[in-house]
Amino acid sequence: MPSGPYTVFDGYSLTLHRADGSIAGSWPAISGERGHQRPTEQSLRDVGPLPEGEYAFRPEDVQHLSQKDAEIGALSRFTRRGKWPGSIWAWGTQRAFLAPGASTNTFGRSDFSIHGGWQPGSRGCIDLGPNEQAYFTAVRTLGGASHRVIVQYDPRLETDAHPLASRALFDGVLDYYLRTLQEPPKERPAPTIPGTNGGLNLPTNSTAPGQDSTQREGRVQNSGRVNALNEQSMNGQEMGEARPRPLASPNVSGLPPHVIETGNLLRANGIEITPRTMYVSQVLGPQAAVDLIKRTGSTSSDAVPSADRATGDQMREWVRALRLGPAAAGIAGGMAPAPATGPAAPDQLNLDTFDPTQSVA
Repeated sequence: MPSGPYTVFDGYSLTLHRADGSIAGSWPAISGERGHQRPTEQSLRDVGPLPEGEYAFRPEDVQHLSQKDAEIGALSRFTRRGKWPGSIWAWGTQRAFLAPGASTNTFGRSDFSIHGGWQPGSRGCIDLGPNEQAYFTAVRTLGGASHRVIVQYDPRLETDAHPLASRALFDGVLDYYLRTLQEPPKERPAPTIPGTNGGLNLPTNSTAPGQDSTQREGRVQNSGRVNALNEQSMNGQEMGEARPRPLASPNVSGLPPHVIETGNLLRANGIEITPRTMYVSQVLGPQAAVDLIKRTGSTSSDAVPSADRATGDQMREWVRALRLGPAAAGIAGGMAPAPATGPAAPDQLNLDTFDPTQSVA
């Protein structure tokens, strides 16, 4: 038994143990791309789950998504820049990079982490969805300079589908709406974690503060330049089109940065900002939603589950703020009067009667 608190990942759950072996908490988790959770696939780069073995991370080095990094990461679909490419959709709000033990065979793969996110699945990391905050809080509560993570897969994964692999979203992703992104404590340089196997070093390609990066399999890969085509698109020069004026500044609107970016992307592609298009963008990711609408002329997809009432209300609030200003959604200041009911003009959406569960042809 490892000395001090430790975590065990069996492919289905991430289970935190106290030093005496008792369970302090357990959370559903998944590793590997959807449908690729089999232990025999752990050697597949960009596809398979985290290789079995022993890893470690220092609780004090858990990284927190800041407002600035969230905004840069949301734009990374175009620029491939930032320390959190894909922002909250891909990473959640906290992550810790894992250092493999000397006896762990990683099959040449590297830069794995434990993180959150919206959709189940990863390219080798352990994906906790919105439970990453609860997990890292519990780890810090138990204390310890370094925390061991033991990966040993349940053999049932070889023949049985992972229950999260068919889910479009994690349960509880609405929790992300309520989180306040703050600047984390001063970041430390990548450390060396002492261990019984001669020392566990953090991944050599992990992102240092201030470096640009692009997310690959279970890792963040450094990149010192911007793709020229994407940069041209961001400057509004692609196809001779002028870049649309942004809807609002994230610092002024009071909206989460990923909502601002979604609205800007929909508008840039000539797609009306409605509760339904906003909802589909949150489920599939903004670019995937744009691709779907352009390809099919509809927002209907088997990958988009029906929205519950709370989600529908949230989508309407965001759209109202994007179209009418933050005060209209009650985000800042008082609630503005709702638009008059009745048939909506082509350029004015009736926010109170639109159903985000219905597809738009």
